[in-house]
Amino acid sequence: EEQKYQLARCIERNAAGIGLSVAGGSIIGAALTHAAPKDAVWIARAVAQDPQILFALARTKEGHGSALLVLQTLPECEQARACAGFAQHLDKLRASKFGRKFVAQLCIVLGQGQSPASDLP
Repeated sequence: EEQKYQLARCIERNAAGIGLSVAGGSIIGAALTHAAPKDAVWIARAVAQDPQILFALARTKEGHGSALLVLQTLPECEQARACAGFAQHLDKLRASKFGRKFVAQLCIVLGQGQSPASDLP
């Protein structure tokens, strides 16, 4: 447990560098999946703190699922704030294959079915 805690803190402190790296999506996703719930929230907050990191993850093969997991891990009010940031950049997200997948999955997770993503909170 102590090792998991230390690893979670390391990922939290280095979220920007990890999130923007080639393997960042896999690392963030694995960390969120295997961390204790409280630690996962701290990791998700660190990633969501910089909208550019979350946006970069959402447009990649390895990262789009991790970006969704970040949003699902955040408390509701923080999730809404992060989603609002995506709503401003829908055209850029839709310009990439994995960005489109992310938007479609996000609409489903938020309970909007296949409705237009322009309705994101």
